Amino acid sequence: MAAVQLFIERAEEARPGFALTTENAPAVAEICARLDGLPLAIELAAARIKLLPPEAMLIRLERRLRVLTGGARDVPARQQTLRATVAWSHDLLSPDERVLFRRLATFTGGFSLEAAEAMAGMEGDVAGSRGEQGGAGERTPASPSALDGLERLVDHSLLRQVEEAGEPRFAMLETIREFGLEQLAAGEDADATWQRHAGFYLALTEEAEPALWGGAGQVAWLNRLERERANLRAALTWTIDHDLETAPRLGAALGRFWLTRGPLSEGQSWTERLLTAGGERMNPTIRASLLYGAAVLVMNRGDYASANLLLTEGLVRTRASDDTHGTARMLHAFGNVKSAEGDVERANEQWEQALAFYRQVGDAWGEFAMHNNLGEGARIRGHVARATRLYEEAQIVAERLHDEIGLTLVLLNHGLMDLARGEIAAARGRLTSGLSDSVRLGDVSLIAFALSGLAPVAERLHQPLAAARLLGAMAAHCERAGLALQPLEQALNDQTEAALRQQLNASTAPTPSTRAWRSPWRRPSPKPWP
Repeated sequence: MAAVQLFIERAEEARPGFALTTENAPAVAEICARLDGLPLAIELAAARIKLLPPEAMLIRLERRLRVLTGGARDVPARQQTLRATVAWSHDLLSPDERVLFRRLATFTGGFSLEAAEAMAGMEGDVAGSRGEQGGAGERTPASPSALDGLERLVDHSLLRQVEEAGEPRFAMLETIREFGLEQLAAGEDADATWQRHAGFYLALTEEAEPALWGGAGQVAWLNRLERERANLRAALTWTIDHDLETAPRLGAALGRFWLTRGPLSEGQSWTERLLTAGGERMNPTIRASLLYGAAVLVMNRGDYASANLLLTEGLVRTRASDDTHGTARMLHAFGNVKSAEGDVERANEQWEQALAFYRQVGDAWGEFAMHNNLGEGARIRGHVARATRLYEEAQIVAERLHDEIGLTLVLLNHGLMDLARGEIAAARGRLTSGLSDSVRLGDVSLIAFALSGLAPVAERLHQPLAAARLLGAMAAHCERAGLALQPLEQALNDQTEAALRQQLNASTAPTPSTRAWRSPWRRPSPKPWP
């Protein structure tokens, strides 16, 4: 608010009669946000109001440092343009500090001490610079030179220090980062710097990937990758254009993260780009992993035809290379697609084959997933006792793996079993607990699953407005997450909708929440992730 007020005051001085209106207010607010709230930058932007209305200025702010020139003549030269102000602070640095500054400009959305040390020590090996790390919450101490350089950059207002999850983290305002990237492009180490940036995040994601399937650090690693999402995007963008050995490995290691945290459309977009860019030159195992990840993503977005094509190629490749584990994953995903298409018998055959292969290679998570899926198949066919036993077996494996995502999935499945048996109080308890766990985990699919399960519970408790709100919340969440919902659950959806309509028609007139419920929606089925 203070930034917007400053803009208005300076704009009125530059062009008498300027006023904030409903038409230009969104552009003014966005200008202030893009300029990071920097008073000097806002003053320089407001001075341009004589020539550029807010909407036109916003379009041109993609290159801030070029637009924001021509400050007042009665202030020091270093304050007359934003570029001059940043350059003045930059020129006060030592040569080594300038090198560190331009290297740190590769980071977007902030970075850790560990990442800064990797850039400060580019002469060493990437993995070596990261040191031995026992988990997502641990850090290798930064070298004195890196700490000293960071301290100097903070003192010169070229970096900001913040704290996230109890760890120091640094960030560069976008206006300053733009200057740093220009300095990097003008130097001789730009490619080497971007390679180091990508190498650091490749090492990070490949260390994180096994933990995402279970372990004490599962949630910590998910949260750490979430904090680095902007840097992961930057690393993928650069490697797709410059390093087609690193790019596919990075994408393959992120498959579980994309599926868990979403939006699924982003994971699908990156995976498709990687498969296209890598072509036949890609490492066969890595390509198979990307094919599997892409198939699971598009299946959960409702594109079963594309999922079948991707899995067919993947299965041919894994069988040709005698990749037993890869073959298990392809059969696993094929079963998911067949289940979504309504062919539960065929799905069970695929899952049984996948289970045998998972056991052959000793993949405990695969065993968990197949027990859960086979339980789902039994539940759909009304085999309650078999489904309950299979879910219990899945829970035992998930507990052994410390897989919180898996345990939450099993809890929600048990809640659906309670609902099917008419044990509404038990169903509400399990599904409510599962929703709380899903939100804590940040798993977009489990959140939708829990919301959709709670809706029929509310309906059967004769709470139609609560059920309508739950369905509306689920539909909105699925839209944000890029989830398409499974046709196998449509029968229960129809039953819930029909019952809700009857209850609502018999009670009150439609409210905003009930209108939200009347929007098109579909309920997701429980899935083994991925």
